[in-house]
Amino acid sequence: GEGTCGKIGNGNTLKLVAAADIEIVFAVLMDTVGRIEDGVGTPRDAGMFGGILKGNIGYIKIASFSSNTAKEFAEVSEEMKKSGVRKLILDLRNNPGGIVSSAVEIAQTIVPLGNIVSVTYRDEKMNYKYESKLSSVPFTMAVLVNENTASSAEILASAIQDSKAGILISLYLYLFVISLIFSSINCHL
Repeated sequence: GEGTCGKIGNGNTLKLVAAADIEIVFAVLMDTVGRIEDGVGTPRDAGMFGGILKGNIGYIKIASFSSNTAKEFAEVSEEMKKSGVRKLILDLRNNPGGIVSSAVEIAQTIVPLGNIVSVTYRDEKMNYKYESKLSSVPFTMAVLVNENTASSAEILASAIQDSKAGILISLYLYLFVISLIFSSINCHL
């Protein structure tokens, strides 16, 4: 791996090469729940905030899916696109879910053409399928999840992973990867 040596929380950037040679850039953050370390934050309702980190990397934290989340996500992601952001960290850690249609609307703006989620009932007449009609993805994404990521957040994370629009990083994998990178660049914290 490549990287900048330093203590976690000082805004250093680490580069990883993931499956299929997709380069993902991680900003090492001390506190991603309440603020963006060394970045420009855009607070929204209690459910979402986002900003641009050093290195022109987008960061969006979705704490839950409310009726306003999809609209706010669209506003923040559009600002990021206009600023030239092409890499996005989507933080869904500790997101218990919320309004499914909000998660689906977000997926339709960042997941390429194809299935997002299908709902199947015993009565086939009630079945429905949410799809994306997006021809290309606006960002290369890393999605942060943990054991408290649930419901609508899982739908969004799964759609991103299944469509290969991004990779999922769990707390355990994240700590393991960070450990490997710091080991590989001979950095001792």
